Amino acid sequence: MKRLAFFLVLLCTLCFFGCQGQNYDILSYQNKNISAICTLNDEYKIKVERKNDLSSVSFLEPKELKSVIFTLKNDELSALAGEVNIPLSKENADGIYAILNMFSLDTATVKTAKDDGEFDVLEFDTEIGLYTLLMGENNLPSKIIISGDGYFFEILIDEISLS
Repeated sequence: MKRLAFFLVLLCTLCFFGCQGQNYDILSYQNKNISAICTLNDEYKIKVERKNDLSSVSFLEPKELKSVIFTLKNDELSALAGEVNIPLSKENADGIYAILNMFSLDTATVKTAKDDGEFDVLEFDTEIGLYTLLMGENNLPSKIIISGDGYFFEILIDEISLS
């Protein structure tokens, strides 16, 4: 009887720890501060940064847009133009909001993960939209496609640094 009880306890313990699920840590780069120079829709150069709880997007090209910086902090979206801070609503600037969140994804929203032969492709279905990440070297995204209601972005990550 003692043996049977021991095996039952052992079996229950193995089942409990075996059912905990795997943690693949596919977004571990998001645990660091991120700065990325990107090409947006083959037309614009942007800089996307996330440091602690502040995300920002600024235009590098065309030069006419260089003076505007979009920020997201504590779920508050705004545009900075020189000294002027303009609060924005997520509904009116949903595309910018989506870009500002491209380095704030959650593994709970993974829709699919596959290897297309050249890249690992991860899809995240979020409230904001569908994010498709093509993972490059060092498990960092090399391209991010964001599609939502009323917007579609292809973002090629030209340079990325973590600190």
